[in-house]
Amino acid sequence: MNVQYSFSFKVLTAPVFLLAWLALVGCFNQSNLSGQEISIPKTESRSTESLKSSRPNPDRVSKLARLLAGENRGALIYVRFADGTEWNSMAGSRSAEGAPVTGDEHFEIGSVTKLFTAIAILQLTETGLLDLDASLTNFFDRELLNVLVGRDRGKFNELKVRHLLSHTTGMGDYINIGSDAEVVALYGADGSQKYKPADLIEITRSYTEDPSVLPESHPPLPYKTLKELGIENYDAMPGAYYSNTGYIMLGMIIEKVSGTSYEDYLIEHIFEPLGLQDTGFGTRDAKSDFTGYSTGVVDGPIAMSPSFAWSAGEIVSSKRDLATFFSAAFAGKLFQNKTTLKFWKSEGFRPLMGIPKAFPDYGYGLMRKSIGEYELYGHDGQSFGATALVAHCPKVGVTIVLARNDSQHGQMWNIATSVLVEIKKSVEADASKN
Repeated sequence: MNVQYSFSFKVLTAPVFLLAWLALVGCFNQSNLSGQEISIPKTESRSTESLKSSRPNPDRVSKLARLLAGENRGALIYVRFADGTEWNSMAGSRSAEGAPVTGDEHFEIGSVTKLFTAIAILQLTETGLLDLDASLTNFFDRELLNVLVGRDRGKFNELKVRHLLSHTTGMGDYINIGSDAEVVALYGADGSQKYKPADLIEITRSYTEDPSVLPESHPPLPYKTLKELGIENYDAMPGAYYSNTGYIMLGMIIEKVSGTSYEDYLIEHIFEPLGLQDTGFGTRDAKSDFTGYSTGVVDGPIAMSPSFAWSAGEIVSSKRDLATFFSAAFAGKLFQNKTTLKFWKSEGFRPLMGIPKAFPDYGYGLMRKSIGEYELYGHDGQSFGATALVAHCPKVGVTIVLARNDSQHGQMWNIATSVLVEIKKSVEADASKN
């Protein structure tokens, strides 16, 4: 396969840099992001079955939902246990008119979309249509790749598909250009703009080639940091440098090797096999039932252009669909081979660079957070006016979904951890009765 993309330089005057809110890192400055760990105290060992049969205290989880919602916003917490039973907690309002959150809403999942994209890539490797070690020069223009990794740093011809998947290319993010206020002041946020994937890559190319166009407050470009460290081997990266650009490129690869659109591939190979009726694409008019906000950044509602997110974050879903999708994926139901699932769950995890250590490590499109004897796997995401998370804890056999209609919230993983704390407290309470 030797299909190449090439791009000519052009100035894009539309609000192009707002996908910072899709990224886990380098997006909002998030003054409420403490980076503190929430730990689960060790207790007497209990069987897996006793853990799975326990339920969190409703009052305590309701408090977590109110914490997640905050003032004048809405949020939901959804827990599905291994036996299929559910626990729900909702708080706040989903709209400017004050309509209460019901828990049945559709919502933007932001970068949780990357789980879908990563699974699609792994599925294509199972069919032989794609190799994770395939050179990116098979798909993209060599000069483009050379610019994206900083020209004089590294050997662009050694870039492979798996480096995109694990955020270890060293290329920039097409959105991470400055403070939130600078982003909004320069580019606006009404969600009406239309983008092609090539446009999004061109943005990254333009500022990588000429960093002087960036605001003074822009974060360090990854390739410059790596050059200063003397790191040229992409397999020796000290951590993952989160890049939405890389996941846009993965969407393009999916289309080229599968012969169908990114959206149609996911429908055929993920949505339909799992019966996901509430999951769709913003570019195909799937809508959130929440009014989106970005407290402290924009007064009033804010909207995201789905085409500005695409394979990095355009999906709209529901709590039950997300839980169905991720629990099925983690059970191996979306893979042909057990070795693929084992690889996905265990290989390639690195710390995310430039953010608090309390955040999860990043693997091949999958995050992993260790909490004492527990491990949480999943992904969180942001859109312009929303945050979401899906996570699974194998030891407890529980899947957690969180959603909030405000992009300014940095505690999604801590909230998920707190839900696990409540489950463990339930185990202790059950044990004391026996």
